[in-house]
Amino acid sequence: MCGIAGVLYRDGTHASAHVLQAMASQLRHRGPDGSGVRSFQGAGLAHTRLAIIDLTDAAAQPLGSDDGKVWVTFNGEIYNFRELRAELEGKGHRFRSSGDTEVIVRLYEEVPEDDMLRLQWLGFYHDKPKVGNLMMRIKVPGGQITEDGVRLNVSVALQYLNSWLNGNGAAAIFNLMEDAATAEISRSQLWQWLHHGAKLADGRPVTPEMYTQIREEELAKLGGSGAGRYKEATDLLDGLVLSQEFVEFLTYPAYELLD
Repeated sequence: MCGIAGVLYRDGTHASAHVLQAMASQLRHRGPDGSGVRSFQGAGLAHTRLAIIDLTDAAAQPLGSDDGKVWVTFNGEIYNFRELRAELEGKGHRFRSSGDTEVIVRLYEEVPEDDMLRLQWLGFYHDKPKVGNLMMRIKVPGGQITEDGVRLNVSVALQYLNSWLNGNGAAAIFNLMEDAATAEISRSQLWQWLHHGAKLADGRPVTPEMYTQIREEELAKLGGSGAGRYKEATDLLDGLVLSQEFVEFLTYPAYELLD
């Protein structure tokens, strides 16, 4: 997965390219295929690249619009980018790259901010006048929040944390090889749903009590707290999901538990 970083100066200070390059250097392990920075008045973006879809320089980030008004640094995957690209090309947009990131820029140019929710994506975007204003959206584009979805997130997070505590950075979960990114998404959704008034499709609110009951049931399916390091994984997940503050990264509180 790629590495993204940025700075925001509310007093309008121009971001230092040297500072951004130093930030990117700390993320080299997340993006060995290249790096880039972009400095603005009041903000700056940094990116280290793990090239997957478009391997050319045309898809390098930070990636900007033709007029330089919109810039994005992005780590994630847009599942419906081909459909959106075809639609945008039909409206006259000309793409420089074949990857999914440029769709964010072109769609933002074309539609109101709320329509960015049409992206079936995992990630974060930034443009100069607006910083992080989609980070806490809990609406599910083209779908609903369901009990099955809550259960899946709980199970995936527990399984990954158990694997990580046992010294494995990747884990086979439901016949797929998953890494920290998948577990990060799972616990982030749980935290957002619980702390921002989300409701299931049947109208039930997502509450700490619902989370705790589902976590107990999913833990039992995995063999209970006595199996592997699931007791520690459960304590970690509870802390991440129930905390009033969003923990920056799910493995930070787990380092002290490593052998």
